[in-house]
Amino acid sequence: MRRAQPLVERPPERIAVPLQGSPLGLTLTIAGESVLLLPDRALFWNGMLAVADVHLGKGDHFRAEGLPLPPGELDDDLARLDRLVAATGARTVRVLGDLVHGAVKAATEARVAEWRAGLRARLELVPGNHDRHQATLPASWEVTMLPALVKEGPFAFSHAPAVVPEAFVWAGHVHPMDLALN
Repeated sequence: MRRAQPLVERPPERIAVPLQGSPLGLTLTIAGESVLLLPDRALFWNGMLAVADVHLGKGDHFRAEGLPLPPGELDDDLARLDRLVAATGARTVRVLGDLVHGAVKAATEARVAEWRAGLRARLELVPGNHDRHQATLPASWEVTMLPALVKEGPFAFSHAPAVVPEAFVWAGHVHPMDLALN
């Protein structure tokens, strides 16, 4: 049996990145570009921090449906994004789908607007399946909407995995439990 060619073009280097929980990220060369994979579920490349499946307001949504979830997940999610931006110096935060979980409740809208006012980076959204539940995002969030597939350099960015000729695709959407069940 022949082994597939690895995506990594040179041995990975471990580098120090001051993040809570783990001081290390992993730098890889993919498609001829140096990318930093971060333990807080993010990618840093060319001044851009890419995250997926943030699901802001998910707790509010589930609590409104009667599920007893503890509060605080929204602040945790926003603090994680703040740590990542601070650690990388990202000029852009690109969310690869599912910025929100459902229709945005007033408390979520206000808290995210407050957070956004202090974010010193451009905020972009490649729409995901949950984002369709919110016809338009609040103007105070200052989110730049992108197409469902964005090609940039040797990469393509999408919410769901896709095949893009001559591009390495970064995507979210496929959750570990989905893989275990399918």
